[in-house]
Amino acid sequence: IKEQEQEKTADRWEAPIKDYGVTQEFGENPEYYPRWGGHHGIDLAPFNPSRTEMVLATFHGTVELEGADPAFPGRGYVVYIIPREKDGLQVEYYHLKTVPTVIKEEVVRPGRILGIMGETGFATGPHLHLGVRLNGQYVNPRDYFNL
Repeated sequence: IKEQEQEKTADRWEAPIKDYGVTQEFGENPEYYPRWGGHHGIDLAPFNPSRTEMVLATFHGTVELEGADPAFPGRGYVVYIIPREKDGLQVEYYHLKTVPTVIKEEVVRPGRILGIMGETGFATGPHLHLGVRLNGQYVNPRDYFNL
């Protein structure tokens, strides 16, 4: 599990899961992800993969999409949230094990359970793929989260 030092700041949100390590960074492996020019998010894996890990909202926002992963129908679930305080931003949570616990247009607050982390889609182990888009383009989640 990779570790990267980054100053934690109050203007970034906390991670949506607890007790995790980063297993893949934003932009890595462009040969494996040619569609996006590299990994288009950050993968967070639990230190204890046998434990059920709840994925939590860590900011106020509105659910834009919830349900089956549109990229891999029948192979997992996703939640997309539009943060209240950051214009043009969309936060995406992939590889959920079960149907999300939120519904489209629901307003969420920090601590709201979004779903359970899983090993769905093209995954080699349980993890959460955390993606962030700014005006439709993928950007590094570390710019917005304390990871």
